[in-house]
Amino acid sequence: MWLFTFLAGIGWSYGDLAWQWTSQQGTSKWDYATALQLDSHGDIIVAGDVAGSFGNATNSGSNDVFLMKFNQSGTWQWTSQRGSKKSDNARDLQIDPAGNILVAGYTSSSLDGNVHWGGADIFVSKYDKDGSWLWTRQRGSNDWDYGRALQLDDSGSIYIAGYTGGSLDGNKNSGGYDFFLMKLNSVGSWMWTQQRGSSFWDYARALRIDAGGNILVAGYTRGDLDGNENAGGKDVFLSKFGGDGAWHWTRQQGSASDDDAMDLGTDAAGSIFITGETSGALDGESAGSSDVFLIKFGHDGVREWTRQRGTEKFDVAWALELDLLGNILVAGYTGGSLDGHVNAGSSDVFVMMFDSSGSWQWTEQRGTLLWDYARALKVNAAGDVFLAGSTQGQLDNGHSSGGEDLFVMKFKRSNGSVQAHSGLEGHFLTLGLMDLSVWCYECESYVEHEALQPLVTRMQRLKFGGEEEEEPEPEVGSVLDADPQSAHGFLGDPSWPLPRLASACGEEARPGYKTMKAHEYLDEPAVLKAKVQLLADLIVRSQNCIAYTGAGISTASGIKDYATKASSSSSSSAARSPWLAEPSYAHHVLVALWKSGNLKHWVQQNHDGLPQKAGFPQKDINEIHGAWWDPSNPVVPMDGTLRSDLIQWMLDWESQADLCLALGTSMVGMNADRMAVAPAKRAQRLPKDQALGTVIVALQQTQYDQISSLRIFARLDDVLRELAEVLRLDVAAEPSPSQRRLEAVVPYGRDGRKSATEQLHLDLRVGSKLRVVDQPDWDHAKYGGVCEVVEAPKELAQQGHVQLLFTGDGLKKQVTRFLGGWWIEAAIKGEVEKIPVVPAA
Repeated sequence: MWLFTFLAGIGWSYGDLAWQWTSQQGTSKWDYATALQLDSHGDIIVAGDVAGSFGNATNSGSNDVFLMKFNQSGTWQWTSQRGSKKSDNARDLQIDPAGNILVAGYTSSSLDGNVHWGGADIFVSKYDKDGSWLWTRQRGSNDWDYGRALQLDDSGSIYIAGYTGGSLDGNKNSGGYDFFLMKLNSVGSWMWTQQRGSSFWDYARALRIDAGGNILVAGYTRGDLDGNENAGGKDVFLSKFGGDGAWHWTRQQGSASDDDAMDLGTDAAGSIFITGETSGALDGESAGSSDVFLIKFGHDGVREWTRQRGTEKFDVAWALELDLLGNILVAGYTGGSLDGHVNAGSSDVFVMMFDSSGSWQWTEQRGTLLWDYARALKVNAAGDVFLAGSTQGQLDNGHSSGGEDLFVMKFKRSNGSVQAHSGLEGHFLTLGLMDLSVWCYECESYVEHEALQPLVTRMQRLKFGGEEEEEPEPEVGSVLDADPQSAHGFLGDPSWPLPRLASACGEEARPGYKTMKAHEYLDEPAVLKAKVQLLADLIVRSQNCIAYTGAGISTASGIKDYATKASSSSSSSAARSPWLAEPSYAHHVLVALWKSGNLKHWVQQNHDGLPQKAGFPQKDINEIHGAWWDPSNPVVPMDGTLRSDLIQWMLDWESQADLCLALGTSMVGMNADRMAVAPAKRAQRLPKDQALGTVIVALQQTQYDQISSLRIFARLDDVLRELAEVLRLDVAAEPSPSQRRLEAVVPYGRDGRKSATEQLHLDLRVGSKLRVVDQPDWDHAKYGGVCEVVEAPKELAQQGHVQLLFTGDGLKKQVTRFLGGWWIEAAIKGEVEKIPVVPAA
């Protein structure tokens, strides 16, 4: 403690920071490091999720929890992997004084013999210092409960924070998701649970115990939490509890847009620091689609200052740590070029430092051509910085095992000391952190404690780079400025002529994300014919072909997309009501591919229901970003959270797919882009005569063209019309049914899940009362979940669609939603695992 007192108020700074090493580990699937700690020897322990199998381990289900140890040089030491038959996710990690390791997170099944309470449960597992498992405790409600943060107190008691969709341990849910704080004793026996929330969503993501033993919880709320007023969208919240779990106060801070707290820390004076991302303006102007923020609160929760920093794209802070000198370090990922650095690819990892007054000091940024995320951060006494996260590329020349790999990265201080200038000109001092000696370079001697009083802070600032020169716009008819592999795919013929510019537009397809310019290109007719022939061959050879479609597939139906910017675009059709839009020819060809057995699954980024209107079955389509025609699957905004059951479904197919048809999508970095990236990367490790990979069909360039097996620049309808002829597909458009059954007994239980023992009387006639089935990430809690079937517009009613009216207490006005007629058919046939609505009674 005397060292902190000794350093307080003195302007010390560490030596220069430089990257030292990166260690990358993974399986052939998707592996993420989500938490990081340093043990008493300075070795690194990371925890996270693994979709594959490390070493001799066998994956137990979907995702398993892993622990991994590296020594101080970044050399792998050991791995421990455990899981249930479903998905298990590690989210935080702590080490107790004896060196035992505790991991917390959530599981969708019975982990290590514990009882599964329902949905997702909270878990905490204990391992010894060598990674041998000791025990697991599991707890939850009958709904979805997520453990996100973990802390230990001096007695070894365990604290977990997170959020729940249910009523935990006798508490009552306030609406939507509530946040919780739970205490277990040192052997994992439950002590108490506190649950608090507004009528909307309240997510706890971060947890700390201050010097007085008080417990601090931070996250975001969409409501008015504990008497505070919401500023708009998501607000940051900070709540304080006593060591006995008694609530003291809650502070809420936000802009008119979304603000999300991801981590927090405290200093010796009891000040509280929170970091995260904001889509608004918390402190001055917003730099891009989302910025990093840092907020300082006093020990009483009064805000003292806010700092906001970012690029013109997205910048997300995930982790926060304070170093020995009271500097605040923040780590995360960025889609732009932070503080003079140059972005290497889709997203890079970053770490930046602010001094104790909130003045920015420096930023480090590193990355690959693909997606890199930093999710955990630690600083040792010498000021060395450690990051952990995941990468889709080869980070710092590491080896990519496939899918997404975990990484650990170290930045080292130049001399293992902190430095400062004295009050005398030229007298430069260092404090050795190993022996706590103070040395003056000018005097070439050690100095006494009293000589340190006149020191002032030595600060270094990085310089911003100059502005980029504006690129000249290419002329229509000019050839694409790209290498043959990016223009044709690695299975294409390098001698083929390059595509030519059909429509010029210098604007980015999706500003703020990793996209190319919105220029549109077309292959030469002869080249297009050859590419479609190759496409047909790949489809015939495939065993598990999937379609991954973006907004571009629906432009021919009159539904506008975001990425088409050029006024002379060759893909646009006359706009019409999205509710009345009819499927394009491309939709019908995909249905024909499914009927022929050549297409197994469809991941749809759109919300429009056009695949189902064309006859594609609901059981084989994943509307990952939400659906207009499914009230239980609301549309997810760009910064929103995807429905966890749909993510799991997507991950299952991502691992099975040997060929992906990426059609009409700009692939700007959405989570679902993995559907295209994973098969592409797997194919690159195979001989060309065995590779299938990913076929990208789009008019605009994408960031993944280089890794595609086949790249086609053409209108989707043109490509799929030619493909239908080559494969001799029957592409008869099915007329919309003039009448569908609106009443039936269906094989589902009260929770909407398919059942072999229960049945429901599903009545969708006008006047019937229904309840929307709760989904893991459903944001309609404010509607009360209950709705009434009302008369739909005539044309929609004739097609068998149903209109629902919500009048919940949390609504300022009545809200209508639609239920697609194909859901009724799927329910009657028992084709889907879960239906969106059940009878209210």
